[in-house]
Amino acid sequence: MRSANRLRTAIAAAALLCTGVLGAAPEAAAADYGGDGNPSADCAGGQTIASANIVNAGTVVGVVEMRWSWACSGNWTRTTSYVGTKTLESYTEVPRTGRNSRAVDTGTSNWSPYLRVAPSERVCSWGRVFINDNLRVGATVCSS
Repeated sequence: MRSANRLRTAIAAAALLCTGVLGAAPEAAAADYGGDGNPSADCAGGQTIASANIVNAGTVVGVVEMRWSWACSGNWTRTTSYVGTKTLESYTEVPRTGRNSRAVDTGTSNWSPYLRVAPSERVCSWGRVFINDNLRVGATVCSS
């Protein structure tokens, strides 16, 4: 009986430990549709090449960033909320071709899948913060 109780206690402790480890996973890694892959896996050394504040009624509530990495030869969009956990949308598009990727996640930041493009290709990034069910605010940046 005593050994069965110890076994149950050990199993419960292991389950609790696993829950804690899984609960510590990074926030919002996008993969909703389009693109060539996950920038967190394929695009080491990513850099912000353009950004814009997302503003609601004169208050900065977040930022949208266009990111680039030579490692994956790709652009992606990262959206960050400054007002806590919200639904966020990140969208990346190559205007010349219409090729795009999009991610919608709940968290304090998210990112779209990257689009593999030539460094000279014009790319646009849109980011939106869903303040509530009726209010979504966003900003756009494009490469030159």
